[in-house]
Amino acid sequence: MNHWTEQEALKALKGNVHTNHKHISCYGGFYGLRACSAFDYLCDHCGYQVNDMQVKTSVSE
Repeated sequence: MNHWTEQEALKALKGNVHTNHKHISCYGGFYGLRACSAFDYLCDHCGYQVNDMQVKTSVSE
């Protein structure tokens, strides 16, 4: 279990992720469970909010 600080959690976000004034924008999802855990910490304990979230999915035709 990770014991996050705000700065450590921000560094752990991987993927096409941008933060600006406690707003998180993510395009395509996070890379890895550690990044998901960091995202949860930032939203639940540091007051971050999701600004824009688009997750890529593959569709077979």
